[in-house]
Amino acid sequence: MKGLYSESSPKTKLLLTVKRNGEPSLSELSHILGISKAAVLKHISELEKEGMLERTYVPSGKGRPVCKVFITEKGHSVLPKSYSSLALEALEYVEKNLGLAGVSEVLHLRSAKILEEYSKTIEPTDESLLVENLKTLRNSDGYMAEIKKLSERTFELCEYNCPILQISEKYSEACNSERELFQDLLGAEVESTHRIISGAKTCRFVIKFQDKY
Repeated sequence: MKGLYSESSPKTKLLLTVKRNGEPSLSELSHILGISKAAVLKHISELEKEGMLERTYVPSGKGRPVCKVFITEKGHSVLPKSYSSLALEALEYVEKNLGLAGVSEVLHLRSAKILEEYSKTIEPTDESLLVENLKTLRNSDGYMAEIKKLSERTFELCEYNCPILQISEKYSEACNSERELFQDLLGAEVESTHRIISGAKTCRFVIKFQDKY
């Protein structure tokens, strides 16, 4: 879809906003994006024609049903996937020839490589800056991440897209290694509370710092 991958494209912003917010209403989208309902509806109609979004109507109890918007399978398909189909085929080949132990070794090496790359960018500093830097790195890898501060030294990392979803659905270790990666990188306790592969709309990690840098 022409223009979809431009960060400044209104349709891109709308698609990503729907992805982040589950099934938002027209009013919610208008508020989040800071544009009129008419403008939101225009972009929704265009994305519907392209098969990226769909609308549904939910009874509100009073007055008209509320229009909710959700992303379609085709809409999900245009989000970053990190060549997951090709990578999955490669892992299946490894499993066939070396067994699950071979797959585990490949995933371990992948995690170690990511840790090495991330470590070049993230340096011990203020904890808020650490998690913000992590968010930036995850976004550069297509995870659509954001950080929420829960308390003085506790943060939540939310990832609204999973570029390795196909792999994680078959090899759960790929998903488990993410938590270990964050712990090693940040030197903090990390708990995985929600996972897309388990049916959640987003992957969520609670990050608790114990010792000050």
